[in-house]
Amino acid sequence: MMRLPVFLIGLLLASPLVAAERTVVPGTGSLAAAIAGAAPGDVLHLTDGAYRGPVTIDRSLTILGPREAVVDGEGQGSVMTISAPDVTLTGFTVTGSGRINQDLDSGVKILQGADRARIEKLFVTGNMHGIDVHGGRDAAVVANEIIGTDSPRMNERGNGIYVWNSPGTLLENNVIRFGRDGIFSNASADSIYRGNTMRDLRVAVHFMYTRNTEVYGNISIGNH
Repeated sequence: MMRLPVFLIGLLLASPLVAAERTVVPGTGSLAAAIAGAAPGDVLHLTDGAYRGPVTIDRSLTILGPREAVVDGEGQGSVMTISAPDVTLTGFTVTGSGRINQDLDSGVKILQGADRARIEKLFVTGNMHGIDVHGGRDAAVVANEIIGTDSPRMNERGNGIYVWNSPGTLLENNVIRFGRDGIFSNASADSIYRGNTMRDLRVAVHFMYTRNTEVYGNISIGNH
């Protein structure tokens, strides 16, 4: 009879906590403060308006919102940097990265250790590079619209999606326009790039030191 309470306590401790859902209003520092105050697994809902960046997502969160919710890096580095695993970004606009190509300034940057990131249905515009999958494994970049720069010197522009050393990456149903290359895959492996539309670029899909990767069902229009 004494074992029953111990069993119940153990069951409660083993049960996952319920994720909190929080609404984030626009404003200077509001998104960074919401991330800092969130627990892993929480869901942050952005509403229409401007959110000042850059921000770093250092815990497992879901951030979602309409296209009218705009995260703006104001020309400083990468707008949204993901450093934790199991982060999902959905629906909103990401703009205003820095302009230093060598630093891979990007709209969204997924760092090593930030595994299983999911980036979907974002509008990524006005950035040096669109989405940089930079070491995170098993990322899914799905159904985003990425509009790069269209400066006259094409080789000085950034890439729509850059994948570096990120095995297991899925790039699917993205629309990429302007910039340098649509998908630039470097030193990576074991990935799938399918159903993407790439136009007005230097190269639609550019491979360097990439192996065991399937590329199919993509559309290339008006690329050099």
